[in-house]
This record gives sequence, structure tokens and C-alpha cells, in this order.
Amino acid sequence: MYASEVEGQRLTFFVSGKLWGGSLVMGDKETGSEWSHILGKCMAGKLNGKSLTILPATMTTWKAWREQHPETTATMIKPTAERFTKEFLKKPEDYCLALVHQGEARYWRFDLLTSSGVVNDRMGDLDLVVYFDEESKSAGAWQTQEQRTFQRKDGAVVDRETNSIWDLKRGLATDGKLKGTRLRAVSAIVSFTNAWKRFHKRTTMWEPQKSLTQ
Repeated sequence: MYASEVEGQRLTFFVSGKLWGGSLVMGDKETGSEWSHILGKCMAGKLNGKSLTILPATMTTWKAWREQHPETTATMIKPTAERFTKEFLKKPEDYCLALVHQGEARYWRFDLLTSSGVVNDRMGDLDLVVYFDEESKSAGAWQTQEQRTFQRKDGAVVDRETNSIWDLKRGLATDGKLKGTRLRAVSAIVSFTNAWKRFHKRTTMWEPQKSLTQ
């Protein structure tokens, strides 16, 4: 998900019907420029070279979202593609959570996240905890303000340093010494694995043996 404002101008985006590297191309009505949805970057037109600001977002089921945000509202948009269901992700290795930070690109494949439970990782100066929820098929990443090591223990996620219990879908400590503490959301995106690698030639893939929990 991206902010729609570029250099003070709010843009209205639409699906152009074109593909770039097998990936969707967006257009904006105001300038007629064309944008890569996976890079968030203008590739042709008046705004060529400009980039959109990535906003933290979650891909999940409606049921899971409503459980976390019971007062939420939703915009109903006429479907233009296959409806998202958990079965849509029946081959988890085809999907990943991905991030660019300080020029470095990395991705975490859904199948590896599933087998690992919770992942501690680091990109440059960014300490991360990355999760994948098998039930809702949602993935996300959080920045830890202080370096903490997260792990699964007795069916819950805890940090080794304080043994506090965390709900990583909300980035919130729900019990223990740090109860009420929130982690900072990181603007990672869900992508087709092959598409991410196609647009980020120097990307690295997280592998279990490189986990900080090992």
C-alpha cells in the first residue's frame, strides 16, 4: 500500500492494463504517468523516477481483521480479480514478505516462516521480528526499539529478555513486564516470490540457519 500524494499533488491511480516484467502497471489520471506497483516507482511519464511512500499494510482474512478491529469499516470495491481466500495461498513458497531498507532488499518466504514460527532478523541498523500466522495466512514485520529475541513458548510468543507475551499480529505485549508496549510497524509488502526477485536482482533470502534465534 502506498500514499497517493507525490510532491504535494494527490494522484488518482488505476490499473493500466499493461504489464512490466509480468507485473501490474498502474497509471495516474492527473499526469498520465505509469507506475510499477511492486516498486512503487514511476517508470514513464511526467513523474518518471519519482517514488511513492510505502505505508504499513496487512493482507489477511476478513474474519481475522474483524477480530482485531471490531469497529472497522470497509470500502466495497467491485472485484476485478480472484477473491482472496486462504486457499489462494495453497503454495506458500510462491509468496513472501519483502522489505527494502537503506538500499538493501530481503524477502522471507511464507513456507520458511511457517516452519520457523517466528523469526528474528537484522537489516543494517534495523532489528526485526517477522511472523507468519498460519490460520489467517497473514505476515508482518516489526521493528524492536530495543534488541529483543522472540521465540515460541507453550503456544505463545515471548521475548527471552523479559519473558513477556506478545501478540505479533498487533505488535503488542499482552502480558508480563512489558505489557502494553507496542512495536513499530515496518513497511514490508507481500509479494509473489518470483516477482520480487525479478525486480530486486540483488535481494537476499532469509534462511532458517541465519536466524538470530539459532
